[in-house]
Amino acid sequence: MNKTKGTILAVCRSREKWQPKKDEGEGILKEEWGLVGDAHAGSEKEISLLSQEAVDEWCQQYNLYAPPGSFAENLRTEGISLMDLPGGTILTIGEAQIQIVAKGKDHSLRHTYSFQGHSLLPTKGVFARVLKDGKIKKGDKIFITFKNDSITDEEKVLREALRTASEDGKIPCVKAFQVAEEFKVPKKKVGEILNEMGIKIRQCQLGCFP
Repeated sequence: MNKTKGTILAVCRSREKWQPKKDEGEGILKEEWGLVGDAHAGSEKEISLLSQEAVDEWCQQYNLYAPPGSFAENLRTEGISLMDLPGGTILTIGEAQIQIVAKGKDHSLRHTYSFQGHSLLPTKGVFARVLKDGKIKKGDKIFITFKNDSITDEEKVLREALRTASEDGKIPCVKAFQVAEEFKVPKKKVGEILNEMGIKIRQCQLGCFP
């Protein structure tokens, strides 16, 4: 699959997590790191994406203008429904490739930056890890290189349960075990799904998960 689904409107970064990100027009994505020069690079959720459509909806609701980077997003996109992409989806942007690892954030966790008292990434943002180094820039097309359309409704519910049980891209072994038991799914399968979602298992002393 190599289907064009959207466009990059802005490439944003900041030196400090508490600062608004500024649109620099281009940047370098580095494998297992994120956007070079950005304060959030090197974290579990290496880069963040936010759609212009979601921002437009917010702007209309509050009668405000939010330039790229206002909500601490690295990439502002257009023409692609980010929240509809399943975990594990691989996107090609410019010379780089990224993989979706999470949608939104736990609302109970403190967000390091807000714009006009609001944060969109916890509800409308998508987080990804970098699979292939490369330069990206404003105007680059976004290609869906891989999308698992075969996910059943039951597995979607399972994935959501695992995402809810995780925190900062990690899930304790005991919680993963509980989800596997609740959904009557082999632990190996849960481990494979977690790997696909980019969620790491921690505190696993029994070797229950691969």
